[in-house]
Amino acid sequence: YSMQLKSLLEEFYILKNPFYILLFLKKNNNLLDIIFEAPNNIQEVFGKSIRIILDLHIDPEENYEEIFIIIKNEYSPEKAIKLMDDLDKNWFAEVDELTQGKLNIIEEPL
Repeated sequence: YSMQLKSLLEEFYILKNPFYILLFLKKNNNLLDIIFEAPNNIQEVFGKSIRIILDLHIDPEENYEEIFIIIKNEYSPEKAIKLMDDLDKNWFAEVDELTQGKLNIIEEPL
């Protein structure tokens, strides 16, 4: 399961800490559909010249984990913010509730 999932994820994402990401996704498998839908939706808005990273943020004090989809891009900050708004309107706003606050999408300069 884990190796197969890792291979599938690596077709779309750069995984920051694969072991913990896979553990997290095993516990939160309701996020898998969204995680696999994301790259296509992101590329529709941001184009293909981006890198998409999957990273897990863990806050042991708050006993909280959240997975981040990070869109690395070469756009100006203004353009990137507009594209994030478009992504939200076109897709993420529809699925955001399903993530139960455990998945977030951000953009960063390349």
